[in-house]
Amino acid sequence: MKRPCVVVAGLTIQLLILASNTKAQTPQLATIAAPSTCHVTKPNGRKVPWQTFEPPGPRQSAFWQYNEWHGNKAESTFLPRNGVMVFQSGRNITLVDGTLVTKFMWFKVRKPLTLEGHRLDGNAPPAWVRLALDADDALLQPSQVGFPTPGCWQITSRVGHESLKIVLWIVFDHPATGQNR
Repeated sequence: MKRPCVVVAGLTIQLLILASNTKAQTPQLATIAAPSTCHVTKPNGRKVPWQTFEPPGPRQSAFWQYNEWHGNKAESTFLPRNGVMVFQSGRNITLVDGTLVTKFMWFKVRKPLTLEGHRLDGNAPPAWVRLALDADDALLQPSQVGFPTPGCWQITSRVGHESLKIVLWIVFDHPATGQNR
């Protein structure tokens, strides 16, 4: 059994990594918009299940300038306000097949979480998903989600009988070529 202070320290490190990864992407997020054919999810302001609702609005830190809470009564996570996620080789984890991976932190009731993802606007393999399995009974569960192609993607998370569907416009930015794909 893990000691509570070790678990809290590990979760704090995961949150700091999430915030630093997001800060590295934030300047580009404000300038790229999803096409009208991809109906991205706008954050609803719903915080972690055990906290009260807070409507989207201005925040103090750079992380909150571009991100907002989104959730339901069983789970919540952070989403970009404009529904666009920009990935860059070197800033995001890149798998051998070219899949670009990011982290999502899921705040949830004490039940197992499942994740799946698929592309809505074209053919692509399913999203690559990895969960911290030792956190099934925790209030916080880190995850990694990998997108094999850019485009319009839906991520569905489930906790108990509740599900949360998120649609994001995924952009692969390649600074060496200056091209987005």
